[in-house]
Amino acid sequence: MKTPKEIHVDSLSRPGSAVQAGPALHRGADQDGVAREVRGGSVLLVDDELLVRMVTSHMLERLGFAVLAAKDGVEAVEMFQQHADDIQCVLCDLTMPRMDGWETLTALRHIAPGIPVILVSGCSEAQVIDGAHLERTQAYLR
Repeated sequence: MKTPKEIHVDSLSRPGSAVQAGPALHRGADQDGVAREVRGGSVLLVDDELLVRMVTSHMLERLGFAVLAAKDGVEAVEMFQQHADDIQCVLCDLTMPRMDGWETLTALRHIAPGIPVILVSGCSEAQVIDGAHLERTQAYLR
């Protein structure tokens, strides 16, 4: 099995923050129950930083994903309502104006309860996951 490639993006608008992400893979099983990896589908990318959206979109597109990019949670919810049938998962920044990642996660799960959402932040996982949240994220990327 190949080791996933990793990219590291440093943010200039918020010194000290960084994003690391590997390729998103959907694991499923064929009719014989044999595990397989499937690449592709549509990802809703939510980040208030243009450079992060551009780099991450490019990476995901090179991996075979179609990308819908939103600049904040409010725009993400609007896009999701228009394209819910096409979106397989959401990659969402935690800290954004208007609607943060947790609020976005909750709003998206009201529309589609099973949608996989991955939260991204420069903070430690303990800082992000700690607290009372109405919904849980599938994964956390730092």
